Amino acid sequence: MPNTPAAKKALRQNKKRKERNKRTKKELKALIKDTKSLIAEKKFDEAKEIFRKVQAKLDKAASKKILKKGKINREKSRLAKKIAPLNSH
Repeated sequence: MPNTPAAKKALRQNKKRKERNKRTKKELKALIKDTKSLIAEKKFDEAKEIFRKVQAKLDKAASKKILKKGKINREKSRLAKKIAPLNSH
């Protein structure tokens, strides 16, 4: 248990940040999963639209240091590879 007022405040802040980060990660996972399922179902326009949202959310997560930059780049790259063949349709 924290003893000083500053340590107590830091603990409260950490709890809030943890919840916020958890929520963001959950949203990202769901969007990535949706994108992959749309690609599998061959719903190309919807997949591209969600992919744009995923990229924006991933970049925002990187800027807030919720996820590491390398992981974000890897996720974007893998999704882009799956969507690239769809651009010809």
